Amino acid sequence: MNGVELLQRVKKYNKEIKTIALSGQEKADIVVESYSRGADKYIIKNDKSVVELLQTLKTFSENISLRQEVESLREQIIDRSKYEHIIGERKALLKVLRLMQKVEKSNILVLITGESGTGKEVVASTNNEGTIFLNEIGEMDMNLQTKLLRMLQDN
Repeated sequence: MNGVELLQRVKKYNKEIKTIALSGQEKADIVVESYSRGADKYIIKNDKSVVELLQTLKTFSENISLRQEVESLREQIIDRSKYEHIIGERKALLKVLRLMQKVEKSNILVLITGESGTGKEVVASTNNEGTIFLNEIGEMDMNLQTKLLRMLQDN
């Protein structure tokens, strides 16, 4: 297996892996093929290749850090257009809205709890797909709660 084939295998495994082709080949067709197969950088071996390799690694590392920072900042931003009916700017409410955004992007079960009048129904209604809102379930007869739980688990 040559370097270009290895590069192709790595990119097939995971396109996000940053790759550097380090070769003695200066032929344009080899360089072009390396880039077309997914090389993020092509370095020709010479007296300066170690310096270029270190600079490339530094650049890749900085880019990864910046992407992580951007993703972290995106998680902190709340898309208020989705929650126009939820009014308020208190820290606790903003924390709930951020959690709601995270849950929207995942496929997990969520239990919304709180005292009467705290907005559980409003929170539940923002996620329309597959939402079941059971208000005051604790007030139901225990036998009925058990039957309801069994029905939800079986379906």
